[in-house]
Amino acid sequence: MKRILIQNGTLYDGLGGQPYQADLLVQDDRIAQIAPGITEPADQVIDATGKAVTPGFVDIHRHHDAKPLNDPHFGEVELAQGITTAVAGNCGSQHGRAEEENRPSGNPHFRKGGDWYCAACRYHQDHVFYRKNHF
Repeated sequence: MKRILIQNGTLYDGLGGQPYQADLLVQDDRIAQIAPGITEPADQVIDATGKAVTPGFVDIHRHHDAKPLNDPHFGEVELAQGITTAVAGNCGSQHGRAEEENRPSGNPHFRKGGDWYCAACRYHQDHVFYRKNHF
């Protein structure tokens, strides 16, 4: 069991109250203790003096829908910013597998040679084509 102790940070607990000085002990992937002056042994000690200690941030609107499916490094930048949860699909796009013959051609949202495409983009592509040729 890995134990990480974050000491001397300004803790924002996510409950809406005022921030306060405290230490935070993490055991494996869970917060085990929050209190000032924790003296428990730890595998790693982080001095957070002058820094904010917060829960992970939730990114509620971001256009990254296909990234988890086709980018092996997805999440690295997000975690560096403190983002631990991201909402996808809130603009109506959805991604799914498509056989070669069903993949839209000329669609800028389609990754050439990939297995995934935006199903909503095919609808928009067809709709734009219809409007251009019928109005």
